[in-house]
Amino acid sequence: MKRLLSALLLSFTAPALGAQDFYDTTVLRTVNLDFQDENWWQLLKQNWASQTNILADLTVEGVTYPDVGVRIRGNTSYIALPPDAEKVSLNVTVDFVHPGQDVMGYESLNFNNAFLDPTFCREVAFHNIARQWIPAGRANHVIVTLEGENWGVYANIQQYNKKMLEEFFEDADGMRVKCANDPTGPGLQYEGPDPASYAEYEIKDDGGLADPVAEIIAVCDALDNTPPADWASVDEVFAVDPSIWAVVMENLYSDDDSYLNKGCDFVMYRNPVDGRMHLHQTDANETWTDEAWDADYNFGASTKPFVNNVLSEPSLRGRYYAHFREALEQLKWSEVQAEILGYRDLIDAAVQADPKKLYSYQAFRDNFITSVPLDGAGPFGGSVVGLREYVTQRRAHLLADPEVAADPPVIEAVGASSDEPGVPVFVTATVTAADGVASVELWYQADPSAPYESEPMLDDGLSGDGAAGDGVFGVELPVVGVGGQKLAYYVGATAQNTFSAQSFSPARAEMDPRVIAFQGGVVPSDIVINEFLAQNNTTIQDPFGSFEDYVELYNKGTSTVDLSGMYMSDSLAEPTEWAIPAGTTLAPGETILFWADEDLLEGPLHADFKLSASGEDIGLWDTDGVTLLDSVSFGPQVSDVSTGRLEDGGSLMVTFSTPTPGTPNKAGCGIREYDRLDPLAHTLSLSATGSGSLGTDIVLEASGFLPNSTGFFALGFTPIHLAVDGTDLVGLVQPSLLVGVPVSSTGTLTVPVYIIDSGALVGLDGYFQVAGADALGALSASNAVNLTICP
Repeated sequence: MKRLLSALLLSFTAPALGAQDFYDTTVLRTVNLDFQDENWWQLLKQNWASQTNILADLTVEGVTYPDVGVRIRGNTSYIALPPDAEKVSLNVTVDFVHPGQDVMGYESLNFNNAFLDPTFCREVAFHNIARQWIPAGRANHVIVTLEGENWGVYANIQQYNKKMLEEFFEDADGMRVKCANDPTGPGLQYEGPDPASYAEYEIKDDGGLADPVAEIIAVCDALDNTPPADWASVDEVFAVDPSIWAVVMENLYSDDDSYLNKGCDFVMYRNPVDGRMHLHQTDANETWTDEAWDADYNFGASTKPFVNNVLSEPSLRGRYYAHFREALEQLKWSEVQAEILGYRDLIDAAVQADPKKLYSYQAFRDNFITSVPLDGAGPFGGSVVGLREYVTQRRAHLLADPEVAADPPVIEAVGASSDEPGVPVFVTATVTAADGVASVELWYQADPSAPYESEPMLDDGLSGDGAAGDGVFGVELPVVGVGGQKLAYYVGATAQNTFSAQSFSPARAEMDPRVIAFQGGVVPSDIVINEFLAQNNTTIQDPFGSFEDYVELYNKGTSTVDLSGMYMSDSLAEPTEWAIPAGTTLAPGETILFWADEDLLEGPLHADFKLSASGEDIGLWDTDGVTLLDSVSFGPQVSDVSTGRLEDGGSLMVTFSTPTPGTPNKAGCGIREYDRLDPLAHTLSLSATGSGSLGTDIVLEASGFLPNSTGFFALGFTPIHLAVDGTDLVGLVQPSLLVGVPVSSTGTLTVPVYIIDSGALVGLDGYFQVAGADALGALSASNAVNLTICP
């Protein structure tokens, strides 16, 4: 094998060290707080009710962040603690005194005490599962020390704030509202026109609105007083489909502190793009606790009008159950076991050594599998169900509900006939159902500032669907696309059975629609968007020491270009959002870096927009503010993974685990690792060690395979393309060589390669990828590696 590969000049790159990530679930960090007041413990407790910060110095991995603000957080998790308990939850405001100070990109930190959770893992697991379906923070574990004394293991939960919302919304500058934990639970009920009746809704950010309380009143009025049949009117002010997902997650994981249960302890965000309020989950420290909730739990509670009134409309109830079935598929012990037990194994020794824990170490170990009593081990009596026990019993309970178990339609082969502007476009889908198909609908959003609209799809042979009665449904889009426009859409179908079971494609509907990006609208230009990073936590600091997102432009022409007066924006609908300042030029073959931080006072290279890590657009316009020179559309981004052109100025966009701001995307020689635009889609990981120089060895290594199987190494002398189970790397040519290699008992595949010492090979490119069965037996492809042979 080595001779074969070296003869073909195979090679790989050494993986870059992973950038620091404060919420990396594979890392257990210690964070220390040194307080500036000698009576800090008394002050923390005294200030709990007023939420007043006291000063401390925070140290993480040898770096000290001075003058942070610290307070005890939480409600029941504090007041219900035994009198002698010291394991309180903490909030740390890193930029309390020093604006811009952050820890690995985060300015507000929450360390939670695992109240009522002997496993320490319920809240962490919920957050990391929920954010696959709804906007939610990231989470992992840390060890907290106070004045050098071990305070034990804590759940480290990302704050619900603008930074978190940037991962999910194009514009995160909207109004944020929190409904705190109140036993009366206002539940979004309409209490009349008096603003004083809505005091339980705390406005965290008014989003620049003149009367933010009026927006809350309008939402409550719509939810409580609109007839269910007129739910489209509700959708104009309250995002119905996205908010259904929040209720689904609260129910599936029995969130005691939630809109669904108490009518409180939830948050809302008003998206300024469409003016609609979105219901979001928060405070997940009491999840995974009650396996007996029915799928329509509390739908009869008039104090919760979203579920009681709005979701009583039959098609919306069907939509709720469709989303519920999708999320329920993940609630299997085989699906969540590896993640949850991985958390357990990481913190096991630290929990055993935790002097402040509320429960015994034995309760910690046992509660992953079975119920444990809380008598004498914490603030309450009774018991708490084991995590494996919860998953298996809850799933069985829900599947016993015939409405949950009803067979929905299967939607396949969804697509649009064209992306050319100005021509008719037909959307088609193949739909089947065991009980027959009752109806199929196209849901589309031609204007991002308006809700989705629907059109029936027909199998009549007259709707772009082929032959009548062939199971293919079609409809002509009721709008004509224009160059550069993006139109979001999804397909819904209803079965002819007792419960009119529904399904959607994509399954997350509005949360993850398909998009038709109409061609045209871009004038060829020598200046292109070459690379961007929408979640810069540790990659590069701007001249003021902040980790800000960036956009890099590249001049692929042969002469210097004056950029003065050209426009850049993070929305194709706002071409003149920010003008590049006068005197900005770009020489041929060079790059220029603009900081997307909305901080114009820091200099001419600081743009008046930010990038959303949840995905959006970047546009570059000529000085007329009309002529689009280049644009990039992107989906959800990964921390410190940039997106850029595989070759500087080229057409192919990939992601780089080692970003290259201010330097060429492709160096003169050496090894680099790149991936598709969704790097998390791959379960196989490819890396290499070696310099890539003549006369040296390189070791290629891939992990994540099914043990003792056969993996496949692919070589291409142009960027290669292994399409496996939908995880295409990039849509390019097939590899020049595909070689089967045995996988070890640990699921790794290793190949040594020798680069022969011949000067004629300097500069030659090789591209590599692997494929095969992953640890769960599913076919998958890996990231790719590019070698440009060095002297």
